[in-house]
Amino acid sequence: MELLDALRRPESESRAKFREVLAATVNELLNSTEQREKINTAMKRLLAHSEAQAWMRSVWDEICRTTLDDLAQPSSRLRAVLERPISIVAQALATDAVMQRHIDEVVEHLAHSAIAWRGEIGSFVAEVVRSWDTRTLSDRLELVVGSDLQYIRMNGTIVGALAGCVIFTLAWLLG
Repeated sequence: MELLDALRRPESESRAKFREVLAATVNELLNSTEQREKINTAMKRLLAHSEAQAWMRSVWDEICRTTLDDLAQPSSRLRAVLERPISIVAQALATDAVMQRHIDEVVEHLAHSAIAWRGEIGSFVAEVVRSWDTRTLSDRLELVVGSDLQYIRMNGTIVGALAGCVIFTLAWLLG
């Protein structure tokens, strides 16, 4: 109790020593490669446990569920909190020519970077798709395309039939 009482007083020697030790510890954590490696190793060990992963997944799922539930309400607190800052940023962006040029430059830089990496991106996508079996590919297409898939199939059949008829007719007339 005496130590806690001493730590509460700004002028106490105990408080000064505690702050000194705390500052040295923070400095060591920030600048020591050895400490950083220890922390990273401990973090990796913790994250490797299925219980920790399940807990983090449940926390994330709960955050997502709570957020979506709130946004679904007409009087959403999150929407009310975000509306003003987003409006201010949008207004500033709409009237700030310097910021608009900066955003244009960043987007252009990102586009050039994506173009420079297009071969690698294409290879990655091709490798991922190549690793899918036929059933997985059709399941994913149906999931993405959904109910439109039937219309695509019908349109493909009709266009294919019409193209076949045109080719047959041209071949018959010219032959």
